[in-house]
Amino acid sequence: MPIVSGQYQSPAWVNDQTPAIDASELNDLCGTVEDLDAEMGPAQDAITALQQDMSNAQDDIADAQTDIATLQNTSYIEKTVSGSIASFSDGAALPVKDLTAQIVATQSGSGDPSPSNIRPITGLSEMTVTRTGKNLWSFGDFTGYDVHRVYTTNWSSKTVTFSGVTTSTDATVIVTYVPNLSIVRREFPITMLPITVDFGNSPYITFSVTGLADGESLTNVQLEFGSTATDYEPYAGETYTVNWQTEAGTVYGGTLDVTTGLLTVTHGYMSFDGTENWGSRGSGNSHFFRLTIENQRIATSSSRLCSHYRNVTVTTSDTAVGYYAYSTGSATGGYVQIRPENAADMTTEEWKEWLAAQASAGTPVQVTWMWETPVTYQLTATEVATLLGSNALAASTGDIAVTYRADPSLVIAALESRINATQNIIAGVETSMVATKNYSSGDLLIVGDALYKATAAIANGANITVGTNVAATTVAEQLLLLANA
Repeated sequence: MPIVSGQYQSPAWVNDQTPAIDASELNDLCGTVEDLDAEMGPAQDAITALQQDMSNAQDDIADAQTDIATLQNTSYIEKTVSGSIASFSDGAALPVKDLTAQIVATQSGSGDPSPSNIRPITGLSEMTVTRTGKNLWSFGDFTGYDVHRVYTTNWSSKTVTFSGVTTSTDATVIVTYVPNLSIVRREFPITMLPITVDFGNSPYITFSVTGLADGESLTNVQLEFGSTATDYEPYAGETYTVNWQTEAGTVYGGTLDVTTGLLTVTHGYMSFDGTENWGSRGSGNSHFFRLTIENQRIATSSSRLCSHYRNVTVTTSDTAVGYYAYSTGSATGGYVQIRPENAADMTTEEWKEWLAAQASAGTPVQVTWMWETPVTYQLTATEVATLLGSNALAASTGDIAVTYRADPSLVIAALESRINATQNIIAGVETSMVATKNYSSGDLLIVGDALYKATAAIANGANITVGTNVAATTVAEQLLLLANA
C-alpha cells in the first residue's frame, strides 16, 4: 500500500501485475499533486520577486560605484533640499549657492471667516533665516532647576531625541508639549537619557531638569531630529535677518532669494475704512459691492484671503455671500467684490458706514489677492554659511529651498556605506577563505564565484571551512527556502 501513516510510500511496482493501490489512495495522490501545483504559483511569484530585488540591489551597487569614481576629483557637488526645514548631512562648509524662502501671510483663528468670526490677516516686513548643525539645543548646560522652551513651528520632523551627560542618578527630566492644544507632561528619570519625544503638531517643547544636587549638572546637552542619539556636537547656530519694510512695506505673499536679495511680491493687500470709492452691481440677492483696483491686473486664483468673508465667486449670476477678486478681458486693473449677508437690503453708503464702523472697532475688513504679474524689489544680498557635515536651515516666513555645496568626501562615505549595506542584503563578500567580518549561523557569504551559507558563527579573522562552519549553496536554493518560509 503506498499510503502509510498518512504519508506516501513507494510500493514495489512489478510489470504485468496489478498495482498495490486502490482508487481512494490514487485520488489522494492526485489531490496532493493538485495542491502542490496550487502552492507553487505563489512560491514561484516570491522567487521571481526576490530575484528582481537582488538584481536591483546589484544595479544599485554598480551605480554607487560609478558615482564614487566620478566624485574622486571633484571639489564640491551642488545639491538642493527643500521643506519647512532644509536639512543635509554632507555640507562642504561653504556658503549656500541659493536660498529662497516663501513669504506667507498668516490668518488667525479657524473656520470660515465672517462678521461673527473675524480672522485678522498679518503680513511680514522681515525674514529670519536660522542655520544650525545637527544639535538644535542653544541653551547650554543645566546646572539647577532650569526651564527652556524650544519652538517647533517650522520643523518638518515631529520626532526629536534629547541627550546629555551627568553624574546624577536622582534628577528628573520634565518634557511638556501641547499637541492639538492638549497639554502633555512627561517625566523621565535622568538615568533614562537619551529620550525620544514625538510631539505631533505642538508649536513648542519645554524641557526642564529638577533634583540636581549641589555640584551636579547636565552637560553636553543635545537635541536632534529623529529617534536615535548620535555623538555630541556643540550648538553652532547662526541667524540672518533681512528687512524690507523700507523698500516694499509689509508683504502678504511672495518669495525672497536671500542670496541675491531679489524680493518677489506675489500678493496685493487692502484694509478698508469706508472712504474707498465703492460701487455696486446686481440686484436683489445677487447684489454686491465692487471696488476697482487701478493699474495692475489681479490673477484668477483662489490664493486670496479676507478677514470677514469666505473665499467664493461673487458675480451677478450667483448669490453666494463672500469675497472675490479678479480681472476681466483687457482691463488694466482688477476688481474686489464682496457680498455681505444682507446685501439685498443695503445701499452703498450703508456698506461704507459698516466698513468704517469695523475699522473704528479695531477689526477692519482686510483682503489679499494674487497679482497676475508679481512686483520685484532688489534688496541687499546675504551670504549664508554652512557647516561641514550636518546642517538645518529654516525661515521664519514659510518653506525654504536651498542649493548647497556638498563635500565629496562625505558623499563618497555615504555611498560606500550604502554599498556595504546593499552587499550585506545579498551576502557578505570575501576575497579569500578568511572572514573579514563576523557572521552568524544562517548568513550568506560569497568567496570568489562561490556562495556559502554559514552553519555556525564565524568570527572576524577565522578560517572559512566547508563542512566545518559553512556549506555550499546556490542562489536558487536560498530563494526557494525564502519563498517557502
